[in-house]
Amino acid sequence: MLTPQQALKQYFGFDDFREGQEPAIQRVLNGEHTLLVMPTGSGKSLAYQLPALLLPGLTLVISPLIALMKDQVDGLVEGGIAATYLNSTLPAREANRRIRAVLEGDVKLLYIAPERLRNRQFTQTLARVQVSLLAVDEAHCISQWGHDFRPDYLQIGPTWQAMGKPTLLATTATAAPKVQQDILGLLGLQSSHIIVTGFNRPNLVFRAQYAPNERVRLEALQALLKNLDGSAIIYASTRRGAEEVSDYLQRAIGQPVGAYHGGMDKDQRTQVQNNFMRNRLKIVVATNAFGMGVDKSDVRLVAHYNMPGTVEAYYQEAGRAGRDGLPAECVLFFSPDDQGLQEWMIQSDTPGYDDLRQIYTLLARAATNGNVHVSYYELQDSTGLHPVKLRVALSELEQAGMIYHLGNQGGYHSWKVQPLSEAALRQRAQAVGRRAEIRFELLDKMLGYAHLTTCRRQYLLNYFGDTAPPKAPNCCDNHKQDAVEDLPKAVTPQEWYPLIILETARTLPKKAGRSLIARILAGSQDKQVRQWGHQRHKFYGKLERLSRKQITALIDKLIEGHYLSTASVDGQFRRFTVVDITSLGQQALELRAAIPLYLDELPDARPSRSRRRSDTLEETFTLFQEGLTPAEIAAKRELAESTIYNHLVKLIADGKVVLQDVISPEIEDAVLAAVESVGSAAALAPVKAVLPETISWEAIKCVLAGHPELARETQKLEDAETPAQRVVILGQLDDPAHIPELLAALENDSDNARRLAASALGKIGDQSAVQALITLLKGETRPQVRQYAIKALGRIKDLRAASLLEQIAANPEEKDY
Repeated sequence: MLTPQQALKQYFGFDDFREGQEPAIQRVLNGEHTLLVMPTGSGKSLAYQLPALLLPGLTLVISPLIALMKDQVDGLVEGGIAATYLNSTLPAREANRRIRAVLEGDVKLLYIAPERLRNRQFTQTLARVQVSLLAVDEAHCISQWGHDFRPDYLQIGPTWQAMGKPTLLATTATAAPKVQQDILGLLGLQSSHIIVTGFNRPNLVFRAQYAPNERVRLEALQALLKNLDGSAIIYASTRRGAEEVSDYLQRAIGQPVGAYHGGMDKDQRTQVQNNFMRNRLKIVVATNAFGMGVDKSDVRLVAHYNMPGTVEAYYQEAGRAGRDGLPAECVLFFSPDDQGLQEWMIQSDTPGYDDLRQIYTLLARAATNGNVHVSYYELQDSTGLHPVKLRVALSELEQAGMIYHLGNQGGYHSWKVQPLSEAALRQRAQAVGRRAEIRFELLDKMLGYAHLTTCRRQYLLNYFGDTAPPKAPNCCDNHKQDAVEDLPKAVTPQEWYPLIILETARTLPKKAGRSLIARILAGSQDKQVRQWGHQRHKFYGKLERLSRKQITALIDKLIEGHYLSTASVDGQFRRFTVVDITSLGQQALELRAAIPLYLDELPDARPSRSRRRSDTLEETFTLFQEGLTPAEIAAKRELAESTIYNHLVKLIADGKVVLQDVISPEIEDAVLAAVESVGSAAALAPVKAVLPETISWEAIKCVLAGHPELARETQKLEDAETPAQRVVILGQLDDPAHIPELLAALENDSDNARRLAASALGKIGDQSAVQALITLLKGETRPQVRQYAIKALGRIKDLRAASLLEQIAANPEEKDY
């Protein structure tokens, strides 16, 4: 019989084991159950592949990754090892042929997906085979504390018990100590069975950069890729993001950049991956669908364009850099928007009690003699639930004992429907809610990493329970920061600006966002500042000499330097982002340190608030006469473009500027036709509603300023000449008594009448309109009508519309909404 060292050389072509492999293999050969936690790319799979050759009987490998399953089997077969797999991609005849080979003893390694354990025929087959080793890959999927919980993994424990408890090896690259303990508990193992090793990758440099907007991220990415010597993977959170970033980079850097996500067809994905592996493509922008099985040695950069939801997911993806042992960078971009996106993703696959009850009711009504035969697509269409939420809900109903999966064929699943149990249903809904809370906790850990001011490498090692020292020649960005206590004292006004911002953030009675802090310091008179009494703050108007844009840039630099942090909080109607001072910022304040922010020199003066409005209008007028566009004037004056257009509206009304010098004849004609369609220019919203989205509010105001002859009074109902005009008047009346007529208008043949009716119903905000708007949205094909129906449902905020709106948000074909 071969020794492990001989088998390593003969079958895998290696002379030496990697760190952690040999003790794990020896434990398995000794029949000791083991949880092996090793990072991506460190060779975990060898820990069950090699023992499979030396043990009698079959090694059963459970893996959720179909593509990786096929790649591993192909590699094993090529090396002369008898391996095969069973998954949903195989036709029934081929699957049966492979099962016969297993029964005849012709297979040493059999890979299956976890859902195969639900197939009674397969489990009966297993009972006829000697299984010497059960290998559970991606074992974190069994834990509700893990970042990728898979309900099907809960079948592994009972199946292992039924098999007589053969030697069990569970492997994962992403399991923090809490997850490790959960895996052990669910599988019935002991704490002494854990091996954690290999998480310190000295050749990797870890950095995190606060990037408040797309422009900052894209410019930073360009800089990272400018001198790239090797390959790069850039991870984006959404399919749309992957496509848009790849398109931008391809134009910006002048070389091919591939996009990869689950919405592409299989051939496209295969082509991108093959081109990347064969160096025909150096850069790929991808969702987390990319990377499993991608073992490319020369990846010099892994950048996260958006923050992932967990440290586990981040480290697994970042770990694809520097597989050749040479220096590589792992860069995380983060902003408050990322937190909101991750929170939405958690909510989109968290079914509540009503979702569970809805699916059970559908299955029960469709059942004949207690059995129902249905596809996931039919259930998704009937419920409007996000696909992940639907699958989680079905698994929860099965765990509640209310349905029983009988098998599937040709995309259709058979279920046995059991009697309803309200107690079990509520229990499972509570369990799902707890898992959502856990995921929010994991997100907080990821936010902690992003805002970290201490060693990132030490944070990661501690997180995964690896006791190795955090040694590396070039560790992380936080080792390069100037120590606050070594900074000189602030003396000049420019050196005091950051400290004024920090003190404002520290002393505000209620935490505020970047924009509000900038307005307070600029001395703004706007409604929100006055409503909360911020004009009485000691630093109100303290940075009046700076523009809001400059103050916001300083705030962003303080966040980037970890002197301020961001957090997402619940408001009355929505979540919003606030900033808060960090311990590092507090220390800088106490020392009155001159924080080096490396901004361009700030100007000494800015026109004060006392400057007359006529002066600013004249300045816009002068620049417009010199031939500058509104956008160029806004940039030159450091004002919003909408402010410049408001100046131009007054200048057009005063006869100083000709309308046609600002607005094209095509836009002017479109606005005039829209006014005629709705019957009046008394309100802008109805006019905007019947115009294409490309025509802005500012353009409408300019046209109306240039046509003072247009009717500005509100029409009476009896004056309406068209259904659209009547709907406009009903909307302006804002009276719930007119809801029945507005609901009827949702079925009008006129596109304008339908979209205006949706707008009016959203403005009134009565929940009696929800079902009619949902019905309209399901059958409506006109983009602008759909847009206004979506806006109306968003304003009414009724939970009945939530699943449909989530479905639209998740559909890449409807990304414009």
